[in-house]
Amino acid sequence: MKGVLLALLIAAILLMPLSLQQGLQKSPWPIQGHDLRHSGVSEYDTSHNKGGIKWRAKIGWIDYPTITPIIDKNEIIYIGTNGPELNGTLYAFYPNGTVKWEFVAEEWIESPPTIADDGTIYIPSEDNLYALNPNGAIKWEFNKGSRWSVVIDGDGTIYFSSDDILYAINPDGTVKWEFVAEDDIANSAAIYNDTIYFADMCGYLYALFLNGTLKWKFDMGLKSLCSPSIDENGVIYCSTNWPGTCNIIYAIYPNGTKKWEWMSPFNPLDGDTHGFAVTNDTLYFATYEGNLYALDKENGSMKWYAYLSTNYTYGKYPTLPAIGKDGTIWVACNRYDRESGPDNGYLYAFTPDGKKKYEIKLTSGEPYASVWPGSPSIGEDGTVYIATWNDWFTIAGYGYLYAINDEMKRDVFITRPKVPYLYIFDREIWRFGDKYFDLGGVASIVIGGITIEVEVESPDHVEKVEFYIEDRYSDTPPLLYYTDYSSPFQCECRYKAFDNKKEWHQFYVKAYYDDGYVVTDLVGPIRIFCLFGESP
Repeated sequence: MKGVLLALLIAAILLMPLSLQQGLQKSPWPIQGHDLRHSGVSEYDTSHNKGGIKWRAKIGWIDYPTITPIIDKNEIIYIGTNGPELNGTLYAFYPNGTVKWEFVAEEWIESPPTIADDGTIYIPSEDNLYALNPNGAIKWEFNKGSRWSVVIDGDGTIYFSSDDILYAINPDGTVKWEFVAEDDIANSAAIYNDTIYFADMCGYLYALFLNGTLKWKFDMGLKSLCSPSIDENGVIYCSTNWPGTCNIIYAIYPNGTKKWEWMSPFNPLDGDTHGFAVTNDTLYFATYEGNLYALDKENGSMKWYAYLSTNYTYGKYPTLPAIGKDGTIWVACNRYDRESGPDNGYLYAFTPDGKKKYEIKLTSGEPYASVWPGSPSIGEDGTVYIATWNDWFTIAGYGYLYAINDEMKRDVFITRPKVPYLYIFDREIWRFGDKYFDLGGVASIVIGGITIEVEVESPDHVEKVEFYIEDRYSDTPPLLYYTDYSSPFQCECRYKAFDNKKEWHQFYVKAYYDDGYVVTDLVGPIRIFCLFGESP
């Protein structure tokens, strides 16, 4: 009897669907876009997430808005980064924000990893595709590079693009087949119903059978850097991405014919996207206008939109949305909070009907860096993970990985002086509008001193706020002018200076929380005219 049971067990294992043996890992977020369809929809609830920063860990820098933290079945978080040297690092973090291990490649890593059911981690770099064991050791490497994440079908075949070729790679690292497109493939493929979908820079959307033969291709007319998404009915969504041209969002039936097309009613030149999240009835995406859109999936009509940035933000950088089981939409974008920089990265949470629940400022911790966000992902407990990178011209080689799931908010914002305004002896006289420009952008003028005022989140947990003044054309380090230890936090500034046409200053502050967290804000350019103030 035991022999019969053993034989039946062995037979059951042998007959087990290959998707259960070798396919994509069943975990909270194993791949960019959450799943093979790139639906962007999690099976976990985020309704209890209060939008506070739980922890922040320093990492290398990322340089693309689709970079997404990947989460395995043990809640280990993986993020691929560049630098600071000409190399790349894949980090593995425990859920508490401590590093489990790091894998360092000799070349940049510009893509999120993908996790197979057996725990193998596939990570492309500029020159290689690496297969790593769960401990970070190299299993094998394939000598072709890519900036786009890989997908894995049910039998464990790995699909990834390098230049104009889509490769199908066996789980042992050998080539199964390759397909040559009309032009470079600059996106991650999606799989549904035994069909592989991807776009190329010539503007074609391709559908391939799993053996690598062409099923059909649809001409979108303009190049695409968009990773396709597929709904539960097999309809494919993709976008063109051509600067200076009216870009189009397409919905394509599974047979390769057009269902509908959509163009931004506000600014079609920037109405393109890198990818989508798709629910039962709605298509969500963020565009380079700085907008988040919700379209009716059936006919492409606009349900609602929300603005993620500001009119004076240059170079808006939207990301891929992530949607919780509760319907909350999480998406990120950069924005200027004032009419001069730096950029700050923001993570937003919206209800399914477009009402904003939260906006979370992802401050760098360094005062000079502009911050751009990657794309969010969702963990089993509803924690939202997102990575950022700093302006690498000023602070090369750094970014942060954030875990968002805490009640306490941490932020600081300079509320006075504002830009661009004229202040005379601590009185706000008028706003210049957009007419007064100076070195570094729109500027303010301060004559005879000013009281610098700030607002902080959770002030009862702030130990101190430091106020700094910096001469932007001096080699001397920023001056710590004053430290305030109690709320309301402010500084009466009577700094002696007489800025000429080539000189200006900026104010920045650091707020220190009792858990060791530091946040910063900066305002400038400020031209100071104070002959009888305190000497620096």
